[in-house]
Amino acid sequence: MSDGAEQSKPTVVLPRADSIDGFQTDPASSPVAAGKPWVVLKFGGTSVSSGSTWKQIIARVKELREEMDCKIFLVLSALSQVTNSIEKCLTEAVEQQELTSLQWIEDTHRRLAREVGLDAQAINNVLECVREMENLLQGISMVGEVSPRVKARMCSYGEQMSTRMAVHILRVHGVKASLVQSGDLLVTDTPLNAMDEDKYLNANIYPRSEREWAESVIQEKAEPFSQGVPDVVVTQGFIARNVKGETCLLGRG
Repeated sequence: MSDGAEQSKPTVVLPRADSIDGFQTDPASSPVAAGKPWVVLKFGGTSVSSGSTWKQIIARVKELREEMDCKIFLVLSALSQVTNSIEKCLTEAVEQQELTSLQWIEDTHRRLAREVGLDAQAINNVLECVREMENLLQGISMVGEVSPRVKARMCSYGEQMSTRMAVHILRVHGVKASLVQSGDLLVTDTPLNAMDEDKYLNANIYPRSEREWAESVIQEKAEPFSQGVPDVVVTQGFIARNVKGETCLLGRG
């Protein structure tokens, strides 16, 4: 889902203050709804990259929860320029250069953590992603090439890190949010015998619309565990899985 993409029959368009670019979809057509209505908000990279924009996101979530007595489904992109920097990491690894882009990625997330008031322990699981990327890049450097499957896995880390951090940010500011991996809800229908470029980097899906199924997945997979369906769910924007459980991307833009 691209930043600022037009949606069919939106009931409310959120104000674009500064770089906030979220929107609300029609609760009746939301992918999940049972009991309280669901409101889906999408925020792009610029919107999730600074303390000032996060203040607006938090305020909007709290406002909607109070005004509409609804559940919130937050779909987030990676921090601004992080996915581009991951792609630079791949080039640096293949060419056996110093991984300066990986250090920039780590520094960028640490900077945001400071701006929103997170302590070092709160971003441990974000830094785990950085270490995992570093291990993958070392392997890429050894073989001198990167496959579409590995590229998909690497590029998924941007949204993995932003959504993990988002849950901590929301909880620190009094919003009991839970993380659900988008791959638990989105399974690609791209044939396994398709070209690897299409299978892993430009996968297609037919989203399921059964609300009871979606809420059961959310309840089962939410992190940290929530008794019942959590009121605020955070997930990624362009990550899916295939039937083998491998990471696939839905394409950028």
